[in-house]
Amino acid sequence: MTTSEQPTARPWIKWVVMPVFVLLMYVLKLRERLYRYRPEPLERLYGEAGPYRSASVVIHDEQGRPLYRIDYPEDRMDACPVVLWGNGSDAQPENYGELLAHLAAWGFAVVGNYCPNTGTGKEIADTVNYVWRENDKPTSPFYGKLKTNRMGAVGHSQGATGVLNASRYLEEPFQTVVTIALPALKWCDAKDVYEIENQYSDLFFMAGTHDFIISPTASNSKAYHSVRPRQAAAMAMTKCADHVASMGNGGMHRGYLTAWLRYRLEADGQAAAVFAGQRPELHRNKGWKHVRTQNL
Repeated sequence: MTTSEQPTARPWIKWVVMPVFVLLMYVLKLRERLYRYRPEPLERLYGEAGPYRSASVVIHDEQGRPLYRIDYPEDRMDACPVVLWGNGSDAQPENYGELLAHLAAWGFAVVGNYCPNTGTGKEIADTVNYVWRENDKPTSPFYGKLKTNRMGAVGHSQGATGVLNASRYLEEPFQTVVTIALPALKWCDAKDVYEIENQYSDLFFMAGTHDFIISPTASNSKAYHSVRPRQAAAMAMTKCADHVASMGNGGMHRGYLTAWLRYRLEADGQAAAVFAGQRPELHRNKGWKHVRTQNL
């Protein structure tokens, strides 16, 4: 290629496009900080501490490497429903530690693994098998304390694809599956691609309106509208939340995530009023957009 044929340099791109991008990010973050989130009564209730005292234990392998983290209500006398947790890419259960402890305080045994890539679903299914073994093993501190017939799964980002894909490796589906910031299919590796049409669990798709790149409204809507006609399902986008808003203590997702799990795994009538009935709270909550429900 001669000098005259070489592409013309466009140094103006980095001086125009990049500042615009940075300004947009700043405006969105500023809006998020200025946004005064006012939870509705039931959202506030289930976002506050539950009635149990939560504790956690980390299970290690023979080399001392962490395998599983279990958060549980140590003062609950009867067996607990189980929630399997799916980490986002390269995340660990501790990145969601406050949220997992919160769910335990509401009566769930929450079991997460330390795999940094959970999108295939096999890692989640392996964790389910671990739960079965612990519940059936007389020497386990969780012997007979886990309701293995009442299992749900919650995953964030890549973990959201993982809790959907786990059904490929399980004989029985989860009672319910919740996806938080489910990635659009174009971001999924081939082995992580999920198929909503093959799901038999109750489904709740949660995301944030500021997660417009990885988990935008359009892809969550597409997933919701792919649910089978007679299946129980819900979708809701919380205002101003970005892709990592659920990390730590769960952010604005915490209250309704807890309510959904209480509703679907514990038949909690008060929690059901968030999603079902004549005037469900979620449908009239101004802090949430693109709310859809069916068969609840």
